[in-house]
Amino acid sequence: MNGRQIGGSAPVSWRALYWSRASKRGSKAASSRSAAPRLQYGNWGGSGEPLVFIPGGSDTAFVFGDVADSLAERFRVVGLTARGCGASDRPVNGYDMDHQVGGFRGFIDALDIERATLIGHSRGGGKITQFARRYPDRVYRLVYLDTVFRYVAPGLEENRP
Repeated sequence: MNGRQIGGSAPVSWRALYWSRASKRGSKAASSRSAAPRLQYGNWGGSGEPLVFIPGGSDTAFVFGDVADSLAERFRVVGLTARGCGASDRPVNGYDMDHQVGGFRGFIDALDIERATLIGHSRGGGKITQFARRYPDRVYRLVYLDTVFRYVAPGLEENRP
């Protein structure tokens, strides 16, 4: 796999691309152990409304490859691989929901995505739910694919009217 930073040459779906909060657009990722982890992502290109895929379990963004290729004909399509999965870094800590939602927000900020439709599979559904709860103005809509809701979206049940 070929690691590149945001701002590199045109990405294709089969390459591993990396983003890190510690890096700036077009710069090299920090290699220090204290730096934010580098996260693998897929960019299938396209234009129009952004669609962001968030996989579940230990899947990578590339699990959505076939459908992402087709959707890129009408949408801008990207997907983020969580820390500890695929070619993303495996830090000792930071696997809690706050870190994951914060990393997701930093990722879409780095790609200049103001607002997007979020597509979550399995535990990814809980992540997109928590993101939408914290940043509702950043979300067009949520799409759930076989989501495990209660386990990964704690606190939502208590706030029902």
